[in-house]
Amino acid sequence: MTKLADKVLARRAGVILALLNLGGAAACASIDVMNWVVRQERIAQRKAGLHPAPVENALIVGLIIVLIWAFFFALDVGWGTVILCYRRWRSGRLWLVAFLFWLISFAIGHFYH
Repeated sequence: MTKLADKVLARRAGVILALLNLGGAAACASIDVMNWVVRQERIAQRKAGLHPAPVENALIVGLIIVLIWAFFFALDVGWGTVILCYRRWRSGRLWLVAFLFWLISFAIGHFYH
């Protein structure tokens, strides 16, 4: 392959990985948002004599989120290693954008906790 073809292929791979990270971050944020319990709803349930056990649901959701994080952490470490080994600094910009996606997802997911 020519150097131009290598650059185009690296660019496409970087865009695909950034879009995968965006999808993973959006999935984590939406799964975490589903686990939110409104404070007034919790108070109303206690007044009605109900004692909900959201802990079980929270543990399952937390496990799913941790598994998603672990997968994308491994993917991004591999991507960062390729950037460093082959000195693809332009692809590093997309890697940092993917990191920004995860920061926003983390902020959304834990804002109301």
